[in-house]
Amino acid sequence: NVFDYKMLANIYDRVAQSQYHIGWNDTGIIEKRNMAYLYSPWILEQFTNLKFFESLPTEVMDKIAGMKFQRAVTNLTVPTYTFTPHNHENQTVLLFYANMEWCPEYAGETLFYDEYLKSIPFCSIYTPNRVVIFDGEVYHAVGKPKTDVRCIINFNFIISIIIFIYQYT
Repeated sequence: NVFDYKMLANIYDRVAQSQYHIGWNDTGIIEKRNMAYLYSPWILEQFTNLKFFESLPTEVMDKIAGMKFQRAVTNLTVPTYTFTPHNHENQTVLLFYANMEWCPEYAGETLFYDEYLKSIPFCSIYTPNRVVIFDGEVYHAVGKPKTDVRCIINFNFIISIIIFIYQYT
């Protein structure tokens, strides 16, 4: 578990109270933006107020150290949704599984595809209070949950690039 029960409950309450939009804001692919999914964009201050990042274990923070926060989106997945594989170019992704409870038979896992989208070499079982960090170049999708609403917070980070300007005289 990433957070204690009180912190998880606080995050889940914020997820439940978010204002959701219809569409798919989890990718830059314009053709997929019209898909009828529920998402809620969050701003960095919402996580600062929650003390989300300060409460993450050191080993998780070490994985995103030096990266720049780009965006965060809460996605709700229901049994009628079908997700297509997608990626997040030039980004590192941190997923937080925000449900308070979830049974393995509900499914809703995160599927990671090979580069040809022909096989799934890795699958992260949806487990409440879990963080999954991966290279956004890897194609991934949600396995269709069989029941209930699957809640995740998707964080995208980019590597901060420092540009040096040299002046020669």
